[in-house]
Amino acid sequence: MTIDGLNNEQIEMLNKMWTLDTEQELMEFRSTLPVFRQQQLDTLMEMVIQEARETEIERMNSYPDAEKMLKNILK
Repeated sequence: MTIDGLNNEQIEMLNKMWTLDTEQELMEFRSTLPVFRQQQLDTLMEMVIQEARETEIERMNSYPDAEKMLKNILK
């Protein structure tokens, strides 16, 4: 997984995220941060989720959800 354009602080935060084993640990870590850092962490988490989804989609040979929506539109 690659996320470009991060500053050193964001990289450190992501590195910390990777050391945590559970969502509960992540939320406990988040609660120790000031609000503006919590927002930054939230954004980084969303970026990780989006990057994981992109990787998953790139590996797909078919797109069942999209195909189902198109069938419904074309009815």
